Amino acid sequence: MAGNSIPHAVRSLARKFGPKPLYIDAMSGVEVNRVEFKNLAWAAARGLIESGVQAGDGVALAGFEGHEGLAFELGCQAAGAVPFLLPAGLDAEGLVAALLISRCSRFVVSDHSPDTAGAIREALAPLSDITVELPVEAMRRAASGDAVIPDDDRDDPLVEERIRSIGHVLPAAGFPHVTPDGRTMVVGLSHSNILSMVATVTSELMADEGDTWSCPGPAFRAFEHLACWYAALLSGGSFSAAPADRKPVERLFLARPSIAVCDHETTIAIEAGMRAEISQIAGVRGRLTSWGFDRCRARLLDGRESSGVADSIADLAVERGVREIVGGSLRTIVSDGPNVSIEIRAALAAAGIDIWTVLAPVSASCFLAVSRGGSMRPGSVGRPLPGTSVFPGPDGMLRIQGPMIMAGEMGKPVDYSPDLLDKVLLSGYHGRVDEDGFVYINAGTQ
Repeated sequence: MAGNSIPHAVRSLARKFGPKPLYIDAMSGVEVNRVEFKNLAWAAARGLIESGVQAGDGVALAGFEGHEGLAFELGCQAAGAVPFLLPAGLDAEGLVAALLISRCSRFVVSDHSPDTAGAIREALAPLSDITVELPVEAMRRAASGDAVIPDDDRDDPLVEERIRSIGHVLPAAGFPHVTPDGRTMVVGLSHSNILSMVATVTSELMADEGDTWSCPGPAFRAFEHLACWYAALLSGGSFSAAPADRKPVERLFLARPSIAVCDHETTIAIEAGMRAEISQIAGVRGRLTSWGFDRCRARLLDGRESSGVADSIADLAVERGVREIVGGSLRTIVSDGPNVSIEIRAALAAAGIDIWTVLAPVSASCFLAVSRGGSMRPGSVGRPLPGTSVFPGPDGMLRIQGPMIMAGEMGKPVDYSPDLLDKVLLSGYHGRVDEDGFVYINAGTQ
């Protein structure tokens, strides 16, 4: 069972890649390699275990940013606990509501900003009878700085013993989710759910250890967290961060990813930002780039193949003048939310960028249906990824089945959830599936 846990996979990858960068902050110069990250997580895990945290306990992480919050999340998983990152920017009422709905029995507050930490503790003080704060210092004790991992995996016997007890169906993390009918819950995804999601998504994206992932949007939400961070972590790739106060197209230029994960609004902003940057290119080069970009976009909208000298020159102008605007290596944007218009798709495709638009309930590990390249049909939200099946029930509600389906609500028995029926997820969406597997959602149910 332990071979199917996320900590086991991360340790194996750390041994394989050694001190390869995992988390890179383009502007601050912070770079954390895989072994350092694993050691940070193991130190956090030991602190949790020594604090009395048991397998299955929920632990809320408040005020964390960057690689430390991610390492603490993995530390919870290595200790058998279920991490829940409290969303950033919540007011006092929101913090209390989030902690209550997560059912976490313990929480940890980051100490990087004393003022923020104080405000979080004050907001959560009324819950002291039902949840206990664990000192952050216990999770940040000195970790080994070795550049390699011992062959026998015994660098911390206490943590290794706990990892061996982790089954693949034990919840690995909790994520906030709003159902189509407006209910709010925290979805518990198991180690198996997340590992299956990563294996399928990276296979379909043809992603590997050579890829860099990034989130150019305004927040690291549940969709970006699952589809980007876990994919980067478990595929052997790297995660590149860029300042949140920059425009999306600027963040892509700084992070230089090959795969970006964001929301629908950010995708639109990327296309608009790319056009704005093209308009700023001066002189003959600017006119040639603008002409080439418009020609490539029009050709794609018309469904024509590239042919002739003019198309070749246009392709070259785009390659030299447009690709660098989004970092030079971006090939795919994975976007949640409504379908991206054909005009925006064509503009981004002209720059060599494929678009995945995803119907993204966290309860299905963010991938109910994907609209992309050969899986597009008017009116459809796309087709399920391999391994996932979507079908309507007698009441017209779409059911979802497969290895990515939620294990249950965080802190509740699996058989309690009204959204699960014999391991089949009741999506809350009403619609149909055609003979080719394309999913259609009835108007007014999304």
